[in-house]
Amino acid sequence: MNDRSSGALFKNDKRTNDSQPHYRGEATLSKDLLKELVEVVKSGGEAKIALAVWPKTSKNGRDYLSMSLKKHEPYRKAESEEDPF
Repeated sequence: MNDRSSGALFKNDKRTNDSQPHYRGEATLSKDLLKELVEVVKSGGEAKIALAVWPKTSKNGRDYLSMSLKKHEPYRKAESEEDPF
């Protein structure tokens, strides 16, 4: 079973006008992530996903953006961090 949620975006080489996307791709959500998101929505929340993206090159030399997906968690300041304001 794949427990990793990931995806890829490739430059849209078929783009002919400004209303078309610059990149196209897909993502696969793990069963665990999907279950978490369903529970959030059932409880009245929004299904937010955090993305991390890296530029990569495929085996055939095509540049793309590789993505890792996980449930969004609000940023929590570490106790050691001081508030600059």
